[in-house]
Amino acid sequence: MSTILQWNARSIVANRSEFRNFLSQQSTPPDIICIQETFLNKNNTTFKLDGYMMERADRQPGKAGGLAAFIRTGLSYVWLQKP
Repeated sequence: MSTILQWNARSIVANRSEFRNFLSQQSTPPDIICIQETFLNKNNTTFKLDGYMMERADRQPGKAGGLAAFIRTGLSYVWLQKP
């Protein structure tokens, strides 16, 4: 069985300490982490999470939003692009 974590970050960069602290307290890390409101854009390329691959859809310039999915390394997945 897979575990999925969903979180509304309201800026993953600004709240990275809270996020990493929460993950460190989990007895079993989630297989998939879905984050909305990342506020990431093309200039934020350094956010990484050890043990996970990241797929993301950045926000539009000047607007809130953005999505990220962290998939635990070793899990097979297919990222479907919007047509």
